[in-house]
Amino acid sequence: MTDELHTQESVLTPEFARALVLRIAAFRIASVLLEDLSQEALLRGVRAFQRIHVEHPSAFFAKIVRDTVFEHWRRECVWFPLEDLDPRRHSYILQIEERIDLERRMEQLREALRYLSPQERQLIHLHYGDDCSLGHLSAMSGKSISALKMMLLRARAKIRRAIAANCRNRDFTRSTKARSHVS
Repeated sequence: MTDELHTQESVLTPEFARALVLRIAAFRIASVLLEDLSQEALLRGVRAFQRIHVEHPSAFFAKIVRDTVFEHWRRECVWFPLEDLDPRRHSYILQIEERIDLERRMEQLREALRYLSPQERQLIHLHYGDDCSLGHLSAMSGKSISALKMMLLRARAKIRRAIAANCRNRDFTRSTKARSHVS
């Protein structure tokens, strides 16, 4: 079926959510966990569809389900024994390069966060780490929502600049080492 035939109502069903969870989890999931993840994905889907209009509801909901399952696996650190996996069916699980790349980006982010003031780091942590809303942060800090938005904007810009500078320095170091080995 194509997305043109799907509507928000036809996608946000327990059966469709269960089928997607099973497909993404590669059928290695307990029935209790299947229900929990399906319900969590449905809740997230309802909230997301209320916030925005979506052109392709089934693809959008599939992404929500995928993120829900992956977030669960990250939280629970669920690892499958390699001998139990059929590489023809589950090749997407064995993405070592992506994991290494993610670890490298996380280290760059940690390094960039050191350039922020303690107040900016706390705001970033509360907003993105603890998922506090701007309204809640405004009530906690006594600052207006627009002031907090501006602080977040400036903090993100500092992080981007720090990461870009770090990348430039790393590339310069690599090119210098390469030249010294050629000489």
